[in-house]
Amino acid sequence: MPTVATLSRLHAAYPTDLYGRTQRLLLHWALAACDGNRIRTAAMLGIGRGSLRAKLRRHDLDRR
Repeated sequence: MPTVATLSRLHAAYPTDLYGRTQRLLLHWALAACDGNRIRTAAMLGIGRGSLRAKLRRHDLDRR
């Protein structure tokens, strides 16, 4: 399971902020996979555009 191994490495590197780091990486990957298209990114993640926008701001990924 590559996901479990990756999460284990992330936890070792960031033991107090695993959720935040994982969410930031997921958002970054999803945006790249959708070529920066926020509507498609939100749909891919199963969240609304407003939620996506708030998460991007929270993780300092809200650059256009």
